[in-house]
Amino acid sequence: MRVKIGDWADIYILHIYKPRRLSGRVITMSINNQREEDDQFRRVFGDCDITEECVDTLNRIKNNHPNTATLYINSNEEIITELGWRLLGGYIAKNTHLTEINIESTNVNASTLFELLVRSSSIRSLRLGRSVFGVTGESICPFLENSPQLISLSIINNNDVNSECFQILISALHNRGIKKLILSDCNITNISALETNNLPNLNTLSLAGCNIGREGCIVISNQLQKEGSKLRGVYLNNTGMGDEEVELLATSLKHNNKLELITLVHGEGITERRCVAFLKLLNDVSSIENTYRSNHTLKTCIVSTLQYNTEMRREGRLAPGRGALILIDEACKDNRAIDAGKAKVIRSHLNSQTLKKLCELQGIEYTPGSIFADIEPVLLPDILALIRSRHGQSELYTALIHTAPNLLSYIDRKALIDRAMTKNTAQATALSQQCAQKVAEYEQKIAEYEQKIAALKTNLLSETSRLTAENNDMKNRRTLIDVEDSRQSTTGDEGCGGDSRGKKRGRS
Repeated sequence: MRVKIGDWADIYILHIYKPRRLSGRVITMSINNQREEDDQFRRVFGDCDITEECVDTLNRIKNNHPNTATLYINSNEEIITELGWRLLGGYIAKNTHLTEINIESTNVNASTLFELLVRSSSIRSLRLGRSVFGVTGESICPFLENSPQLISLSIINNNDVNSECFQILISALHNRGIKKLILSDCNITNISALETNNLPNLNTLSLAGCNIGREGCIVISNQLQKEGSKLRGVYLNNTGMGDEEVELLATSLKHNNKLELITLVHGEGITERRCVAFLKLLNDVSSIENTYRSNHTLKTCIVSTLQYNTEMRREGRLAPGRGALILIDEACKDNRAIDAGKAKVIRSHLNSQTLKKLCELQGIEYTPGSIFADIEPVLLPDILALIRSRHGQSELYTALIHTAPNLLSYIDRKALIDRAMTKNTAQATALSQQCAQKVAEYEQKIAEYEQKIAALKTNLLSETSRLTAENNDMKNRRTLIDVEDSRQSTTGDEGCGGDSRGKKRGRS
């Protein structure tokens, strides 16, 4: 098979696809081919205006290096020739480790690029930015149809990508594994192709900067309400949607439990109307039950930019919907809690100031005494304790002052007495168990001490008997010594008397 990709690549491709049968000649030819390929690489990419780092990356891709999975080419630094793009396409086609391509260059011929990429079996993510020319439905379609492994496609800031291209592109992705589709700042005005094609795994969609207007808003709303939708992030900044379109989107999310992020920032700023639409979606305070059943999935909802609010404050004006924006942000934070419904009820209905703001924004009549309207009487003690612990003594007073005359009518006194008795019984049982445990511990210690005392008494008796016997023995020995001394004294006296008598005899 002979595939011509360039003047210098002719022989190289021929040898790769038609090796000789004799092993020795094949080895020799492979070495020669490798040398020719390396020489060709140096000639082509050595003449390009690209950085050494980029050259090193391209060389790794050529050699199918296992640690090189991403190719990034920036038009500010890397200018590759037409032949260079063809060679690079051939390298990518043979590479089995490259998974991501990110090209931000205005000198790319997309038709040539996609013609070669279609043979790749490893590319999972493709991103084209800065008006890569030649991106049309016809040029990209073969690549999409022959890349089942592709899960992310981004085309940014390209006027060549229009509604017709969008139609062809979505048709090519029909029933495929695409998960992330970014088509931002393109010339797309009609997205009806999403209605007639199925993208079953799509979880991120961006059409920011595309003027899709009301018709596009209806399509997106239908997608969000579709059973089995996996969309988790939708970016719709500067898409030509007004207040009615934003309200339509908010309504479509009422029963959606998948979408976690939506952005609706517009260059002309925001209005309070669109903010209130999403505020009511996230925290409907018309009743405690409605608050508890509000949308608890949406964790990020951006309908205004920080820069816009900053500029309004500098001019001494309060940005429209700023109060609603703060409450939207708080509701999104509550959605990150373990029990989002409970967190919203505590934040909203147990704080009179917050509840008053929410009611005013949502057009609901606020009455101070309505805080207890939907609460079971038996729960009131816990609710009052919760108000004080979360919102302070002053808020507890605010909650009670308007309802004190009728407070007793809410209280089930029998239930409270039964509850108090149950509590006392539980405490008595706990004390009895603690006492029994202590008694058992002390009895065990007493038994141990009794054993020690008995051992001490036994040792004392034994030692006393030993010492007494020793004293008796020494007493007997002392008696014998006294008797012996007495005998010796008597014997001495008798000897002295005989001598005296003898002397007397001698004289006579």
